Amino acid sequence: MTRMWSIVMAAAAWCMGPGFAPGACFAASGATEAAPQDDMRELKQRFEERYRRVLRAKTDGKVGETFEGFLAPLAEKFLDDDADLAALVEEENDDREKLYELLAKDVKDEVDEPAREKVTPEIVAERNAKRNFRNARDGEFLRMEDGVWVQKKDERSYEDVLDLKEEDAVTEGEDGSLTLDEGDAEARGVVEKENNRRRRMYEDIAKAADSTADKIAREHAEEHRERARLRD
Repeated sequence: MTRMWSIVMAAAAWCMGPGFAPGACFAASGATEAAPQDDMRELKQRFEERYRRVLRAKTDGKVGETFEGFLAPLAEKFLDDDADLAALVEEENDDREKLYELLAKDVKDEVDEPAREKVTPEIVAERNAKRNFRNARDGEFLRMEDGVWVQKKDERSYEDVLDLKEEDAVTEGEDGSLTLDEGDAEARGVVEKENNRRRRMYEDIAKAADSTADKIAREHAEEHRERARLRD
């Protein structure tokens, strides 16, 4: 099962990254049974055609990778004001959904029950998201499992915030900030650092979106609450 997951993720890397040779999506990764090659070739071609535009949107700080394996905007206004960007995100996510379904089916064909029941497109998507997170550039944004946007360069330090959340020591506020419910001086330092990071991020996004930092913060806060509801 572990080897098959490695094959699937290698296939996803081939299919979603540049440098593809036709027909190699699974062959290059060592798979013996592949999802329909015609479908994979068509997906690969579309991913390659969009690759530079997706990369530019990430570099511009308008979209980022999510824990669920899809693209998302850092502000809805980016999509509202740019029909081309909205179409780009929709097309990329539609094709990623198709890819995850094909890869999940391929794994199911290779394993026995009860492992087969654990193979879903959602699981494939999350595993691919981890690859995308690892390969992200320092300035690119990642939406963590809790719905919080973090630049790649801050991903490791954000683990301290996640630790506090695991301890139920902090609460997400309606204004997009973090509140310390209980903790020592070290915990207070973590929360202060995180809120300063968020404040700068909200201001930068607001400037790029021709919006206000308060509006962006509240939009992000709603995303935090939505993620929390889904986890519960």
